[in-house]
Amino acid sequence: PVLVGDPSQLDWLTEVIPDVARILMKEFWPGLLTLIFQARSTLSPILTGGQGTIGIRQPNDPRVCELMTHIGPLTGTSANRSGQPPAESVGDVMEQLGAVVDVIVDGGPTPGGQPSTVLQVEPKIRIIRDGAVTRSQLELVLDQRSLWLHE
Repeated sequence: PVLVGDPSQLDWLTEVIPDVARILMKEFWPGLLTLIFQARSTLSPILTGGQGTIGIRQPNDPRVCELMTHIGPLTGTSANRSGQPPAESVGDVMEQLGAVVDVIVDGGPTPGGQPSTVLQVEPKIRIIRDGAVTRSQLELVLDQRSLWLHE
C-alpha cells in the first residue's frame, strides 16, 4: 500500500474520498486498515499495478507518520517474504530480506500479529483480505450508518 502520515495526504493520491471511507478512517486510522481507492489518473501505473486503484493506509507509528507529514506518502510493504510469518524484529527482517533491501531502520520490536485488513470501498464495500480489523468490527461501524459489507 501507500502509507500516509495524515488523511489530508489522500488528495495527492485519489480524486474522490467516498463518505464511507471517511467514516472508516475516522474509526480505524491510524491503524491496520488499508482502504482501496480509485487512483488519481496522474499516478504511475507502476504504483497502481495498472488497475487504476490504490491501497492507502495510515500506520499506527507516530515516528513514521511524522516522517511522512514532512516528505509525503511512501510505498510500503510487509517486512517479510510472501508466505512467511511477519517480521517482529530487525533480526527477522535481516534474515528474510537483508540481501535485497538497501536500508533497514530499527524502530524496535514490532507488536507483531496480523497484517492489515484490506477493504474495497467502491463500488461496494468488500473485504479483499482479512486481517487485524475484523469483519465484526467493520460491521459494527457500518451497521450504525445503514451500510453493509458485500461478499
